Amino acid sequence: MGQRVGALTAVFQLALTSGGFGATPGFVEAAVKPGERWTRHPVRLVADLPAALVSQIDTNLSPYGGLRARRQPATGFFYPAKISDRWWLVDPEGCLF
Repeated sequence: MGQRVGALTAVFQLALTSGGFGATPGFVEAAVKPGERWTRHPVRLVADLPAALVSQIDTNLSPYGGLRARRQPATGFFYPAKISDRWWLVDPEGCLF
Protein backbone atom coordinates (compact mmCIF):
# COMPACT_ATOMS: atom_id res chain seq x y z
CA MET A 1 0.00 0.00 0.00
CA GLY A 2 2.95 2.32 0.24
CA GLN A 3 4.31 4.47 3.00
CA ARG A 4 1.85 6.78 4.68
CA VAL A 5 3.22 10.09 5.88
CA GLY A 6 2.02 11.04 9.34
CA ALA A 7 1.18 7.44 10.26
CA LEU A 8 0.03 6.54 13.72
CA THR A 9 3.61 5.62 14.53
CA ALA A 10 4.61 9.27 14.47
CA VAL A 11 6.59 10.29 17.52
CA PHE A 12 6.64 13.86 18.80
CA GLN A 13 8.89 15.53 21.30
CA LEU A 14 7.60 18.88 22.48
CA ALA A 15 10.26 21.35 23.44
CA LEU A 16 8.40 24.54 24.29
CA THR A 17 10.40 25.57 27.31
CA SER A 18 14.05 26.43 27.51
CA GLY A 19 16.26 23.54 28.44
CA GLY A 20 13.66 20.96 27.40
CA PHE A 21 15.76 18.01 26.18
CA GLY A 22 18.34 20.42 24.77
CA ALA A 23 15.91 21.70 22.13
CA THR A 24 15.24 25.30 21.10
CA PRO A 25 12.13 26.91 22.64
CA GLY A 26 9.27 27.39 20.17
CA PHE A 27 10.08 24.32 18.12
CA VAL A 28 8.87 20.74 18.04
CA GLU A 29 11.08 17.85 17.00
CA ALA A 30 9.35 14.97 15.23
CA ALA A 31 10.21 11.67 13.58
CA VAL A 32 7.76 9.80 11.36
CA LYS A 33 8.85 6.43 12.76
CA PRO A 34 10.90 5.47 15.82
CA GLY A 35 14.58 5.37 14.97
CA GLU A 36 14.33 7.74 12.01
CA ARG A 37 15.93 11.18 11.85
CA TRP A 38 14.30 13.92 13.94
CA THR A 39 13.43 17.20 12.19
CA ARG A 40 12.66 20.58 13.78
CA HIS A 41 9.42 22.43 13.03
CA PRO A 42 8.32 25.83 14.38
CA VAL A 43 5.24 25.90 16.60
CA ARG A 44 2.54 28.53 16.99
CA LEU A 45 1.01 29.06 20.42
CA VAL A 46 -2.20 30.78 21.51
CA ALA A 47 0.02 33.16 23.49
CA ASP A 48 1.60 34.28 20.19
CA LEU A 49 -1.76 35.36 18.69
CA PRO A 50 -2.72 39.04 18.63
CA ALA A 51 -4.77 40.09 21.68
CA ALA A 52 -7.83 40.76 19.50
CA LEU A 53 -7.97 37.10 18.42
CA VAL A 54 -7.33 35.71 21.88
CA SER A 55 -10.21 37.72 23.35
CA GLN A 56 -12.58 36.24 20.73
CA ILE A 57 -11.86 32.64 21.69
CA ASP A 58 -15.00 31.36 23.47
CA THR A 59 -15.26 27.60 23.40
CA ASN A 60 -18.08 27.39 25.95
CA LEU A 61 -16.07 24.64 27.66
CA SER A 62 -14.93 24.36 31.24
CA PRO A 63 -11.19 24.45 32.00
CA TYR A 64 -11.36 20.63 32.03
CA GLY A 65 -13.07 20.45 28.61
CA GLY A 66 -16.64 19.72 29.75
CA LEU A 67 -19.74 21.34 28.24
CA ARG A 68 -20.80 24.37 30.31
CA ALA A 69 -24.37 24.08 28.96
CA ARG A 70 -24.91 20.64 30.57
CA ARG A 71 -24.37 20.57 34.32
CA GLN A 72 -24.48 18.11 37.20
CA PRO A 73 -23.48 18.64 40.84
CA ALA A 74 -19.83 19.72 41.15
CA THR A 75 -17.78 17.50 43.47
CA GLY A 76 -14.23 18.67 42.76
CA PHE A 77 -13.48 15.28 41.17
CA PHE A 78 -14.18 13.53 37.86
CA TYR A 79 -17.01 10.99 38.17
CA PRO A 80 -19.35 8.98 35.90
CA ALA A 81 -23.09 9.73 35.85
CA LYS A 82 -25.96 7.96 34.09
CA ILE A 83 -28.43 10.48 32.67
CA SER A 84 -31.41 9.24 30.64
CA ASP A 85 -29.90 5.82 29.79
CA ARG A 86 -26.57 7.36 28.76
CA TRP A 87 -23.31 7.44 30.71
CA TRP A 88 -21.42 10.73 30.95
CA LEU A 89 -18.13 11.76 32.48
CA VAL A 90 -18.62 14.77 34.74
CA ASP A 91 -15.66 17.08 35.34
CA PRO A 92 -14.79 18.61 38.75
CA GLU A 93 -16.89 21.72 37.95
CA GLY A 94 -19.96 19.58 37.12
CA CYS A 95 -19.81 19.97 33.32
CA LEU A 96 -20.57 16.94 31.15
CA PHE A 97 -18.28 15.35 28.58
